[in-house]
Amino acid sequence: MATSIIHWYPGHMKKAANKMLEALKMVDVVIELVDARAPIQTSNPFFQKIIHDKPCVKVYMKSDLADLSAVKLPTNGILLSIKDPRSLKQLTKKITDAYRAKAEKQMKRGIKPLPPKAMIVGIPNIGKSSLINALVKKKITKVENKPGLTKNQRWVNVNNAFYLLDTPGILPSNYDQDNYVLALIGAVKIELLPVIKLSDYAYTYIAKHYPLLFKKHYGEIKKDSNEAFALIANKRGIKNDKTIHHEDARSLFLKEIRDGKIGRIYFA
Repeated sequence: MATSIIHWYPGHMKKAANKMLEALKMVDVVIELVDARAPIQTSNPFFQKIIHDKPCVKVYMKSDLADLSAVKLPTNGILLSIKDPRSLKQLTKKITDAYRAKAEKQMKRGIKPLPPKAMIVGIPNIGKSSLINALVKKKITKVENKPGLTKNQRWVNVNNAFYLLDTPGILPSNYDQDNYVLALIGAVKIELLPVIKLSDYAYTYIAKHYPLLFKKHYGEIKKDSNEAFALIANKRGIKNDKTIHHEDARSLFLKEIRDGKIGRIYFA
């Protein structure tokens, strides 16, 4: 299903990109966050362009919401859930391993290596603030399930193991066919897209790739999306929606996908 191009590059994103380029000069490791439910769509080519030869750890966030059977993890990748302390320890090890080559060179020169300096990058609402709070085991950054919260860079000491530079989320200036997926996982505001088109796309995808999940939570698969959302309205007790498109049921369906309520999914 084709979608229109969304131009989404606010001034603070451009400013953040420029600061990111400057900060790279003093960074040892780059940590790129992607959503395990949609790693292709949530990986910004801009980051790969500027990283060059810097060691990079690719963190697949929200792995507890993803269909892991479909995830192809690269050698520098790690599955992470902030609810699992073991994956947080694995991330610290990944960062240390990525820094080891530089640390060994420093030791050969008689220089005692300092804890590595890492920069965390990703698109908006990918989970940067949640990850930082989980790593330091206290709430030091604001967390909310909507994009565009982090506006400024800041350094965070992570248990004296490494220093982490938090950066604002940056989206590429244009998106086309991936807009729907980004809205479904909460990376862009759902309000930017028509609820009927977005929910039709979501229903078609779930009905095709995860029919058992739909049947488990809502009932039988319908050929017509309006019938499917009428079914959801009835299942969820939505009584006040009198429109033929059942927009309240559509909005609920979108929210339950975004929040992982219907089960583990993966957007190809």
